[in-house]
Amino acid sequence: MMKLGALDYLIKDAAFIELLPSIVKQVLEYIQTENNLKLYQKELEQSEMRYRLLAESTNDMIDKKNVDARFIYVSPVCKQILGYNENELLHKYIYDFIHPDERDIYEKYHQELLLDSEKSIVKYRFRKRNGQYIWFETNTKVLRNPESNNVVELVSVSRDITEQINTDRLIKEKEAAELANKAKSEFLANMSHEIRNPMNAIIGMTNTLFKTNLTADQQKFINAIKISSTNLMNLINDILDFSKIEAKHIEVNNIDFNIRALIEEIVFLYEHQASEKQLKLLYDIKPNTHCDLNGDGLKLKQILINLVNNAIKFTDKGYVKIVVEQLNESVSAVELKIKVEDTGIGIRKEDFGKLFKLFTQLDSSPSKRYAGTGLGLTIVKRLTEILSGNINFESDYGVGSCFIITVPFNKSNKTVLTYEDLWQETKPHANLDNLQVLLAEDDGINQLYLKNFLQSYNCKVDTAFNGEQVLEKFNSYKYDIILMDGQMPKLDGFETTQMIRQIEKDKNYSPTPIVAITGYATAGDRERFINAGMDDYVTKPINENKLIDIIKKYCKENRKN
Repeated sequence: MMKLGALDYLIKDAAFIELLPSIVKQVLEYIQTENNLKLYQKELEQSEMRYRLLAESTNDMIDKKNVDARFIYVSPVCKQILGYNENELLHKYIYDFIHPDERDIYEKYHQELLLDSEKSIVKYRFRKRNGQYIWFETNTKVLRNPESNNVVELVSVSRDITEQINTDRLIKEKEAAELANKAKSEFLANMSHEIRNPMNAIIGMTNTLFKTNLTADQQKFINAIKISSTNLMNLINDILDFSKIEAKHIEVNNIDFNIRALIEEIVFLYEHQASEKQLKLLYDIKPNTHCDLNGDGLKLKQILINLVNNAIKFTDKGYVKIVVEQLNESVSAVELKIKVEDTGIGIRKEDFGKLFKLFTQLDSSPSKRYAGTGLGLTIVKRLTEILSGNINFESDYGVGSCFIITVPFNKSNKTVLTYEDLWQETKPHANLDNLQVLLAEDDGINQLYLKNFLQSYNCKVDTAFNGEQVLEKFNSYKYDIILMDGQMPKLDGFETTQMIRQIEKDKNYSPTPIVAITGYATAGDRERFINAGMDDYVTKPINENKLIDIIKKYCKENRKN
């Protein structure tokens, strides 16, 4: 009977009739169990199908590993992510594919999972089929036998986070670079201040001594000190300028300026240096050149000063000439071509490629005739590029050189005074008799030099070594102008200026002109002083003519008011 498909049998014997209900119950339970098994099997198949569909449709790699960390299943997406076929990973240890630097990390992670650790995420590098590594972030769940609690398998979802890791690294590198640049800027600012202070004293005292009664030999010795000090300061300025350019701390500051005035000022600054070598320093501004411009005239001036200084240095006879002509013009802008020509030593053709290279000098031998850092033309090129211009040159060895820059500027809608106009405007106001000056300077030698210099113009000078002394004197006397050092003990120049401006506001005083006299000369320093309430800014070593011009400017305006 059983062979024919019966589930059970019953002997037709009255003694066993009472077993019938029990057998019927067993049969019904068996049928229910079979139905449940079929239902569970169907649900399992559907679940497996959903799982595989999910594994195949996601961009993340899904895998199963046994307790030994061997792959027993990998989703098809591994081909897309890693380049492997499924069979190339199955039954392989995951450690064989992990970067050596992270193998210990992953092994510890795997062991902690087996011990029922709550840690479920790990980051590591996985080797692709082409040998390259990508970063995975893997989240793992442990499947255990409900009866024994033993680990059956580990199911992991791994996401490619290489781009995120690279982005994070770039952000960290950027932050580190910014911190390094900040430290570098702070170092340069501090070095600028610490170097300029003693240089101001050396150059200033040399100028003061030069004005006294000296013998011919003494004049020669003092002049040697002055020339050497100026050369040292030029060297320091080159290094600081280059550092600012490299750190991208150079900003374009557009102002209204007159190109004729700018060229005339450069000629005025260098005509004495040229005449000492019996050179002619000439300039030619071509007709129909639009001279009233708007742009960064200070950087253009720095470019031309470098070129003129170089030309004079490398020329022993003949001339140095600045030529300005207009190339193109629109309604609102012009393009200028500015040439600096000389009849100097010229440049060999084989040296043309070295000319704008960093820290490169055409003659770098120990016996070289011309001193320098090899930074000058590099700075010129970088500044020209910052102004959206170009620089080129022509040269014949033994005949001379010509450096040519082309640079665009906007037209100014104002009429800007020429250098001669400015000279005539300030000339009648050269008398500074009885001008009341408060000089705030914490360096005793610099204070002595500046006090003597101002007194030579018949100024009445009071001095202060710190901000507290400045406030004490300001509250007890009315000054025509205050010359304020930035770095002083007790109260620095910034705090002192802000307190003076508050006192003036509270007591309805007219503002006293305050001019910073400082060794800080890096990018943004001028703005810091102006934002603190100062009117102007002069860097050390002091250009005496510039300082007098600024004093005249602000005292003239103040007395008018």
